[in-house]
This record gives sequence, structure tokens and C-alpha cells, in this order.
Amino acid sequence: MENSILQFQTRILLDKRVSVWHIGTYLALLHLLRQNHGINPVTISRKIVMPIARIKSVPTYHKYMADLVRFGYIHYHPSYHPKQASKVFIIS
Repeated sequence: MENSILQFQTRILLDKRVSVWHIGTYLALLHLLRQNHGINPVTISRKIVMPIARIKSVPTYHKYMADLVRFGYIHYHPSYHPKQASKVFIIS
């Protein structure tokens, strides 16, 4: 777990595309990974991730999740079902 954080810190220092909001979203996902005992994938819902990441709007949440996928930090598999959680694979 600590290794994932150190690897992320090293990557973001070199990646000019990453903003403080990407970092907050990624750290929220790492928090949920830790709660899942470090087991990938992590099941998530935006109602859980948004408050942890301090994100207030749904479009903002989707933007930063999509960016993290595009930048190669996570794999995100949304469920599109209100009662079924989405899955996130944290890439180390």
C-alpha cells in the first residue's frame, strides 16, 4: 500500500497533466483500496468517493475519473446500475 503511494508521488512529479483534484481523487481510491485490505479491484460508488475526494459535482467526479483512466493510473469499470457498485483497478 505504501509502495503504491510512493510510486504515485514519483509519477505525478513528472506528469504535468495531474492537478490537485486528480491527486485527491486518486488518494480517495487508495483509501478505499486500503479498506479493502489492498485487494484489487475496489468496488466503489460516487456517493462514497466524492466526499472523500472533496468533489462536489457529479460532472467533476466523472472528469477526474476519466482523466485518471486516460493517464494510466486506474482502470475504471462503471456499472451503470444504481444498486450495483462500479469497480476500479489501481495500477501500480
